Amino acid sequence: MASIKALSPSLINQIAAGEVVERPSSVVKELVENALDASANEVVVEIVSGGLEAIIVADNGGGMSAEDARMAWQRHATSKISLPEHLSSISSLGFRGEALASIASVAKCEMETKMRDEISGVFLKIEDGRVTEESECGCPEGTKISVFNLFYNTPARRKYMKSATSEHKKIVELTSEFALAHPEVSFRLVSDGKVAFDVAPSVLEDRIANILGNEVANNLVPVYYGDVGFGVSGFVGKPTLSKSNRNGQFLILNGRVIQNHLLAHAVREAFHSMLMHGKHPWFLIILNVRPEDVDVNVHPRKLEVRFLNQNDAYRTIYKCVSAALDKHVLMPKISVGTEPVPMDLRDPRGLKEHVYEKTLLDTFAVFQRGDSREQDTDNREWRGTLRAAAQIGSSYILAEDEQGLVIIDQHAAHERVMYDRLMTALRNSKIVSQPVLAPQSVDFSASEAEVLRENLSALLDIGFDIEEFSGNTFIVTAVPADLAKNDAGEILRGVIDDLGNDNRSNSLSDRRENLIHYSACHSAVKFGQKLSIIEQQALLDQLSEIDRCEICPHGRPTMIRMSYDDLEKSFKRKNF
Repeated sequence: MASIKALSPSLINQIAAGEVVERPSSVVKELVENALDASANEVVVEIVSGGLEAIIVADNGGGMSAEDARMAWQRHATSKISLPEHLSSISSLGFRGEALASIASVAKCEMETKMRDEISGVFLKIEDGRVTEESECGCPEGTKISVFNLFYNTPARRKYMKSATSEHKKIVELTSEFALAHPEVSFRLVSDGKVAFDVAPSVLEDRIANILGNEVANNLVPVYYGDVGFGVSGFVGKPTLSKSNRNGQFLILNGRVIQNHLLAHAVREAFHSMLMHGKHPWFLIILNVRPEDVDVNVHPRKLEVRFLNQNDAYRTIYKCVSAALDKHVLMPKISVGTEPVPMDLRDPRGLKEHVYEKTLLDTFAVFQRGDSREQDTDNREWRGTLRAAAQIGSSYILAEDEQGLVIIDQHAAHERVMYDRLMTALRNSKIVSQPVLAPQSVDFSASEAEVLRENLSALLDIGFDIEEFSGNTFIVTAVPADLAKNDAGEILRGVIDDLGNDNRSNSLSDRRENLIHYSACHSAVKFGQKLSIIEQQALLDQLSEIDRCEICPHGRPTMIRMSYDDLEKSFKRKNF
């Protein structure tokens, strides 16, 4: 007796559903993609109990005829591809023709759809993957699909679903991504009868503010690269928006939200030396690529893609983000006023507004953005215009220019200056060593000496001249010229201590850069070191000559600004 049997169509559909319909948000994703492919500019998503009890997606797209509506629930039925060669040039969000059949195999479904200019629409009821009822109906132009009791016939899968609250949060996040990817479309999300968010068509920056809040929208750096075959636009966040996770990272390819670790890495590399260790940049990058140059058919849920030339894509992203960061002002601003709080994705009530009433001292304590989202366009406008006024706490320099007050962290600022000088010299192969006045012996512990031996070659490459004397004693005879005014032994001890605590890459280029980073830190003026007014001004002048001077190599701000306008508001001389 044969043991191998053909599976029933219903079981085949349920197995396929396991790839497409992972959870309620998977259903929302497939239905919203269909709505967008139908050229809808209004999409409404309603869910009950996190989508486990009901999911309804309605759109004002093109709608379907009765024949197409019936056919849409068949496996591998689609209007989006018809020939094998179409797979190499996909421009639609959905294309596999399996979504509705897969959903219908694990839920009870209904459809209402009407084509434009038709008098009436068609109603379908689908159970166990089959159309069980069909009739004419009165309905708006477009399509509404209702999905009830998800996984009712696969109790094991239903059992392992997360809580309704967790599923709700996932759907809010997913719908927010769609709203960010398609700012030209209005999106409304209703959860258990409450509006989670409702956004009208807008420009991308306003959509970001509506979905993510003004704190994000006020700290954006525009990114643009125009090419017929590979266009890049969107925004990266200033370093102050960096996070300890990757939740604030959005890659949108031809209208599709995707994941691509290589391109995300390109963005992070463009932020080189501007982020604190363990932090990740915020970005929303939009890619417009020829469909034939990218394969979107490498993942069952179409989350990951493969570029025809990954290296070119990486270099393009890196260069345009790096250029944007070099061009725009990255200095944090202290402002006062009303600030909308970003949407809490766990709170279906959506956007809220709070008023922060600050005194001047409160304002210095809380770095809060203002209401205006005008972009800083030229990173060099203020260069050379800062005038040192005073030093406070032997740590901060107060300066002014035509725009207002600037407060500079003297150690962070000088560290950026030293780092930039050393890195520029290394990149240009112009490292200059300067002999110390007298060779200096430095004693280390056994473990420290081992770290020094492991990094001796890299130290020589960046301008140190160090010889092993005896035991764990080393002789320093020369240092990088930019560090010559500092105590060679003190710098070397600090560098070796930092290296001993460093768990990052051991490649030679990384070690050289880490050594420069540590050398810059230990040679910079100290926090608490008194500086004359001449020394203060000299530091400001040096800072104005380098790129990305607003952020230290650790990723902290070197300076913050408070405009004259905000000073007047704080002292109740304006808008009170």
